[in-house]
Amino acid sequence: MPNATEPNSTVVCFRCSTEGTEDVRPWSRADVESLGLASPWRTFRWYKGQKHYSGTYWSATDRGHVIYESRLELARLLFADFDVSVRHIVAQHHRRWS
Repeated sequence: MPNATEPNSTVVCFRCSTEGTEDVRPWSRADVESLGLASPWRTFRWYKGQKHYSGTYWSATDRGHVIYESRLELARLLFADFDVSVRHIVAQHHRRWS
């Protein structure tokens, strides 16, 4: 079986909850400790007639709201919230590159 390599262009973006600054790292340098300190910062649009289903889910795991933009995300949130091995849930983030 060939060795799988990490793509060089993959990055992780998150906002540190202690400093409030955005951190952008290569995927290979994204460690669990830093991501565990990340705070939610995604916003989403909500308007009449939209094609996707956005909302807010109350997570028992995090004892707070987690936002989602589709029913698929909501289903994954439910699975994660009922998984006893999950200790923290973070909303997905879509970043637009200019």
